[in-house]
Formats: sequence, C-alpha cells, structure tokens
Amino acid sequence: MITGAVALLSTPTLAAANCPIDAPMAAAGDYQLSYTLTPALPTVGQPFQMTIEACGPANAPYTGPILVDADMPAHRHGMNYKPTVISTLPGTYVAEGFLLHMPGDWRFKFRLAGADGPVRLAHGHVQP
Repeated sequence: MITGAVALLSTPTLAAANCPIDAPMAAAGDYQLSYTLTPALPTVGQPFQMTIEACGPANAPYTGPILVDADMPAHRHGMNYKPTVISTLPGTYVAEGFLLHMPGDWRFKFRLAGADGPVRLAHGHVQP
C-alpha cells in the first residue's frame, strides 16, 4: 500500500519550460523531485526500480549526482542493499537495486549536490 499527500503513480507533466515536474513529492530550497516505482507496488523481498525526475535552481533540470536510499523510521534502520543511480536524460534518473527486506513503513531519502552543499529530501511511505 502506498500512502502520502501525492499519489506515487501519477505521471509528471510539464510544470515549466525546463522542469518536467508537475507535482513535486519532495522539495528543499530550490530543489524538487518526483518519482515512480516499477512495479508500482513493491513486494517484500522482490527487487524494484525507481525513476526520478529532479529540478534545481531556476526551475532547470537537475543534472548533478543523486543518492537514494530507503529506511524504516520506526525501526531506525535502512535497506540491506545500496541502489545504483544513473542519469538517463537531463533531470531524469533511474535507480535500481531496491529491495525492501521486511514489511512495514518505508521512507525514501534523496541526497542531491547543491551549490552550497548537500540537499536532503525525503518522501513517502511504502508498505510492502
């Protein structure tokens, strides 16, 4: 079950001339992102991937590095796996290697390289 203020299954549309995000799922300062999961509903012990769309200052596509992870805030631990992230287009990334190893409430965490240092964003609650 996926819950949150914004549906994870929505397909982003153009919000501005340069940035593809219509409804950001996470934002911090000048940075925002949205993502979709494949499959849309992760299952415990089954790998899945994430497609990320990110924008930075001046609403331009973000082109720097992105690190992504998932954790269980109630249990104070993360995944046993480290996803790999590759850029497929300016502002679009694919993260592979996710595997939620137990049922419960999971949150996605992102780290982008901002002009003044790391930008941290978090979103979601995925319950496999």
